[in-house]
Amino acid sequence: MRSISLSLKLPALIVLAVLVTAGASSLLAIVIGRRIMYATAIEANTNSVQTYASAIDFYLATARSDLETTAGLSEITDMTSARLVDAAWHGLPPDIDVPKRAIAARVLKHSRVFEYIMLLQADGSVYLLEPYDLQVKLSRHDLAFTTWYKAVIRTGNTAISELHISTATQRPTIVIATPVRGSQGGVRGIWAGALRLEELSRIGYGGLESTPLQRYGHVTDRRGLIIAHQATPKYVQEQTDFSAVPPVRAALAGQSGVMQYVNPIDGIEKLAAYMPLPNSQWTVVYVIPTHLAFAPIVDLTRDIVVASAGLAIFLGLLSVRVVRRIVGPLKQLTAAAASLSTGNLTQHIEVRTGDELERLAGASTRWSPPCLSKRRNCAYAPNSCNRQTANWKRLRTLSRTTCVPLYGRSTGSRASSSKNTSRNCRTRHSATSTWCVTTPSTWAS
Repeated sequence: MRSISLSLKLPALIVLAVLVTAGASSLLAIVIGRRIMYATAIEANTNSVQTYASAIDFYLATARSDLETTAGLSEITDMTSARLVDAAWHGLPPDIDVPKRAIAARVLKHSRVFEYIMLLQADGSVYLLEPYDLQVKLSRHDLAFTTWYKAVIRTGNTAISELHISTATQRPTIVIATPVRGSQGGVRGIWAGALRLEELSRIGYGGLESTPLQRYGHVTDRRGLIIAHQATPKYVQEQTDFSAVPPVRAALAGQSGVMQYVNPIDGIEKLAAYMPLPNSQWTVVYVIPTHLAFAPIVDLTRDIVVASAGLAIFLGLLSVRVVRRIVGPLKQLTAAAASLSTGNLTQHIEVRTGDELERLAGASTRWSPPCLSKRRNCAYAPNSCNRQTANWKRLRTLSRTTCVPLYGRSTGSRASSSKNTSRNCRTRHSATSTWCVTTPSTWAS
């Protein structure tokens, strides 16, 4: 570093300081920004799963309310036509007990929640099913084997089934069933509806998007089978098992939270918020791929790096310009000092910085006139100088000249005896500006 000139060291040090400051500031901004953006992504996903869970819960509450409200109507509780049930028709013929079918038809028309509605007798046999076209397609007339029928008979309350294959449509379905009570409060039958799972999968986005969803939610039953999937509804029809997916497994255990994981179904890394669905044994998960969830973090990092690089370049150039305004006059002063050391007293320094450097240059310029004037005096009075030179030469021919300082002391008795003589022989050396004592050569030993 000592061999490097100040004109290089000073700009390099300043630019290095600017780069280090900009880099440290950028790193700090990136760390803080990434933490904030990560927390924002987590919070957004948590809000999304809560909103999605609320929509699913509202859907189920609407379906449950429709069934429980209509199950108490007198048209439904009147089971006097049960003796007319024909096993060949898998229930009542279409022209028998028309009021019950009318109520079922109105529920199907206005709620758009159910695919079909059926009424079972207390023993589990089908009383009727609306629409009638599906009734005649039933694969079994007796549904007492189903888990939802058993749950209603056991508890006397509304029950929601697991995902299973419908005996009417031979497709996966979910059934909500509520008891039909007689005048004495006993269970006289079961009023049940099969959910439209394609509608359940469209909750939250409408299903009109032309491209695959990047952010989506899905619902599973207590076994981990997909009930609804916004992005891939075929998972429902295929009864895909998501019980091994980490967020589903955590939600089935009653946990809520957010996690980053690799989906074993499709092998894509994702960020998921999960929670158990209230009032049921279902789970709700809202998923977003990590590259999409953390895209704002990547954008923020890139923007900070670009902005910091631009700022560092700008400050570096500005620093170089400022340093040049300092180093330039210093170089002039250095060159002037070198010129003065060689005897060039005509050196003139022109610095216009308005600061200490300008005052220093002005002071340096004022050094030369006195010295220059002394030389000019000798040039304008050559006779005086010549006379002094001639006298000096004559004196040297007569004696040896020994120069001693006035404050010094001579050794020996001769020096002390010649004190008066040396006082008369004092002269001033014109070159060295020191007083000397001239003594005869015989005195010098």
